Amino acid sequence: MLIYRHHTVDDKIDLDDDTGRWTPHVDDKDNPTMVGVMPLATRMNYEIRGSYTIENDKRYCIYWNDKQELVFRTPDERFVWFRRGSDGGLLDLMNGMTIGLQPATYADGSAMRNMSAFTLTDSGGEVELEVIYDSQRYLEFYLGNYTFVPDEDLSDWDFFVYVKREVEELKHIATARAPAVPERQRAPSSASALVVIETGHKAPRTGVWAAVHHIDVRCWLDEGQTAPDVEGRSESWVWVDR
Repeated sequence: MLIYRHHTVDDKIDLDDDTGRWTPHVDDKDNPTMVGVMPLATRMNYEIRGSYTIENDKRYCIYWNDKQELVFRTPDERFVWFRRGSDGGLLDLMNGMTIGLQPATYADGSAMRNMSAFTLTDSGGEVELEVIYDSQRYLEFYLGNYTFVPDEDLSDWDFFVYVKREVEELKHIATARAPAVPERQRAPSSASALVVIETGHKAPRTGVWAAVHHIDVRCWLDEGQTAPDVEGRSESWVWVDR
């Protein structure tokens, strides 16, 4: 499948999901393959299935494969984090794995200037992966970008910020597929709580809402606006962003 280098939105490669081998992709001049900025959940339906970065001469990739699995690939390991089910919904396969992103520090606790640490931690608290990288340069790319794109943020430049944010959103969508409970019991207790509404109900907050059983479908609802159906059928909607 085709993936692109994250901060350039170019430098596309053709990656073999089974072997991890890749070859450069050269666009047809008359019919170039367009990338575009979009949520990771939407990418499974496009020719470009994900993105990658290179840190310390090592390549890290995140993409949807032909089995509609979300794969995170490192030089040494391949993780399958989500799978689209036969009903169009999303299955969480992370088994308690969590993603961390924080300022990098030396062994004595002092800060590594301009550096961040991206970590994968298993359900038992063991760190399976740590990537120390220069996050300052991506911040400078973002702040120095004069070709304004609406809703652009740091995640459009920093691959690891993007991975963390998008995986958290996918977890929200997968969690929303839990057995239904009365809407009054699902009222948020804080701004960060999971918020789910059904078709025909009014949105309790403004922002982007994702369809639980069609993870590539999103809509913008203002507070008080009625949630729509999808293809003529009732749907559950989870709030994912403001």
